[in-house]
Amino acid sequence: MFQRAPRRFSTGRGRVQFVDSLPGEDLARHAGELAVYAVRTRISRRPSADSNIVAIRIFPVPEPIRTLRAAVTEASIELSWEPPARTTSGGQIAGLAGYRIYRAEVDAAFAADPAERKKKSVLAMIGESPAPSYRDAQFEFDRTYFYVVRSVARNETESVEAPDSEPALLVTPRDTFPPAAPQHIVAVPLPATAETPARIELSWSISAERDLAGYNIYRADSDARSPQRLNRDLLLTPTFRDISVAVGRRYTYTVTAVDRAGNESPPSAAVSTAIPENRAPSATR
Repeated sequence: MFQRAPRRFSTGRGRVQFVDSLPGEDLARHAGELAVYAVRTRISRRPSADSNIVAIRIFPVPEPIRTLRAAVTEASIELSWEPPARTTSGGQIAGLAGYRIYRAEVDAAFAADPAERKKKSVLAMIGESPAPSYRDAQFEFDRTYFYVVRSVARNETESVEAPDSEPALLVTPRDTFPPAAPQHIVAVPLPATAETPARIELSWSISAERDLAGYNIYRADSDARSPQRLNRDLLLTPTFRDISVAVGRRYTYTVTAVDRAGNESPPSAAVSTAIPENRAPSATR
């Protein structure tokens, strides 16, 4: 059994937490032994009776991860790191079982101050990984996140967790990823009638992006050097009616998708059509 001299500490009201920091040489010398703890409350000079006793088997832990990297993609924050090579006592790691990933959201006002950052944020485990990488898909753009990774080693029937990775990492992902170009554009020219002017009806497939804000539609003709946007505000539905058309003139249309961050997609495939003279409407893809 591993024994240490009694430790004294004081605390305010509420729940008490005590951290017993064991030097690496103690962990190595007493690997596999039980550390037994009990607590006494002292009022004036008279201590209370012992609390219930808890026992935990101690083992050397992997050294902290030294390098933690992050890359932001449209779908996830990609974390990667180098596996630890040794334990904190300098020995070989007996059995590296994997990694636990922790994250906290940080108020941007405290992001630059390590002391305030630690005080204002609470780490929560968001996942485990058998390999030195992890994809965090449960994030939101424009929020600031604090990550740490801890190695887990298994000894006999016990597992031990390493200290926090160093350094921990702050990430504020920004959405710079445009939507995909709209697909399956259809243009249907309709000649004028007694009740309605000539027009071209356009439609396309609904974009699949979760953060879609709307669409822009562009038109070019023989007199235009470059396509001109027809809509003033974003189109909320995948349809558009162009009534500023002339009989016999050919028009070419493209459509783009725009997300809530203002990123605009590449243009769709172009579709061209013209208002026929005294002919039935036809659809052009």
